[in-house]
Amino acid sequence: MTAKNPIVLLVFSILLLSSAVFQTNYFQQIVSTKAQTSVSMIKVSLAGNFSDTNRASYKTKVTLYTKNGKAKELIDQPLVHDRQNVFTLALDLNSLDLGQFYAINIKPEKFLGKIFCGPDSASNGCKTPQIIFKPGESLDLSREALLAGDIKPQDGKIDSYDISSIISDIGKISSENNLPTDINSDGVVNALDYSLASSSLSKTSTDDFISFPSDMIVPTPTVSITPTLILSPTLSILPSIYLSPTTKKDQNPSPSPTFKPTNTPTKIPSPTPLPTSRPSPTAVIVQSGTCNGTLTGTVNVGAGILGSFCRKVNNEQHRICVSSQSECNPNKCIEMAKGLVRKMLLTCTNGLASFDEQKSQVNCRTEFIPGDCTPEPTPACIDDRPKC
Repeated sequence: MTAKNPIVLLVFSILLLSSAVFQTNYFQQIVSTKAQTSVSMIKVSLAGNFSDTNRASYKTKVTLYTKNGKAKELIDQPLVHDRQNVFTLALDLNSLDLGQFYAINIKPEKFLGKIFCGPDSASNGCKTPQIIFKPGESLDLSREALLAGDIKPQDGKIDSYDISSIISDIGKISSENNLPTDINSDGVVNALDYSLASSSLSKTSTDDFISFPSDMIVPTPTVSITPTLILSPTLSILPSIYLSPTTKKDQNPSPSPTFKPTNTPTKIPSPTPLPTSRPSPTAVIVQSGTCNGTLTGTVNVGAGILGSFCRKVNNEQHRICVSSQSECNPNKCIEMAKGLVRKMLLTCTNGLASFDEQKSQVNCRTEFIPGDCTPEPTPACIDDRPKC
C-alpha cells in the first residue's frame, strides 16, 4: 500500500487540477454571457452614400432620458457601419433601471443629434419616453436618418462655417477618417461631402431638444387668473347715475323742447355727399390682382472653386401680387424672377453661391387676373432643372 501512495496522490492532484480548470472556464463563460446580455444593439441611419466606405466608425454621444430627466450619458461610443447607410451602436445597459421607459438622444461626430422616443417617434414626434431596453435584444431606430454636416467644433447646427470648411478641404485625402470635413468617411473630401452638408443647410435643422409634455404643464394655471380681471365692469352702474339727474332737470327748464325742432332740419341734408365717396374704393378693388408670369431662358450660378452651373428654365409658372394692372409687365416679372433666384441662393447656400446676371437670359410672358391674390410660397432648395 505504501508503494501505491505516490500514484494515488498523483491521480488525486490531477482530479483537483482539472476541477479547478473546469470551474475557471465555467466562471469565464458566465461572465462573458452576462457581459453580452447586458448590451442592447441599436441601429440608426445616417444621411449619405456609404457604398465606398470601408467599415466607417463615428464617435457618438449617447444620452438617455426618463420622464424625470437625464438618466445616463455616454461619450465617444463607436457607431459602426453595418450596411448601406445603417450603423450599429452597442449600448451598455449596466446601471440602468430596465423597468423604466426611456428616450435616447444620439449625436455622432459630423452629424446633427436626433432624439428617439421609440422606433416610430423621433424629433418633434418624440413627446413621451416609450423605449424599454431588454438585454441581448436589438432596437431598430433607422427609420429617420440623421442629417450630416455639423463638423468640429460641433455647435448643434449647420451654417456657413461648416460649408466653408468643407469647400476649403476639397481634394484633401483623409487617412483613417482624420479630417472632420470628410463627412461620409470615404477617405477624401469631395463634392459628395459638400452636397450632404448643403442639403442639411437647406432644411435649417438643428440638434433635437427635450420637450416632454410634463414640462409644459406648469404655465397653464396662470390663465385662470385673467377672468377675474374682466369681471370688474363698473361701467354698468354709470347709466343709472346719469339717468337720475336728467329726469330732475327736465322738470325745471321749459326751453328744452324749443331747441329740438331747430336742429332737425339742419341734419337732413347732411347725407348728400355720400355718393361722391362711394366710387373711390370700388376703383381700387378692381385694379389689384394677380400677375401670372411664364419664364423661359437660362440661369447661371457661380459657386467659387466648384465652378459655375447653368440650368434651363422652360415655361416655369410664377405669380406675384400687384396693386394695379400696369404693374403686371414683363420687366416686373423678370425682376421678380431674379429676386427669387437670389433669395434661393442665399437660403440654400448661405451666400456661398452667386447669381450671374450677365450670363443669364430670362424672358417672361405676363397675364393679369383681377381680384384676390395669394402670395407664392418660397420654393424648396431642390434644383431639378435640366442642364444647359
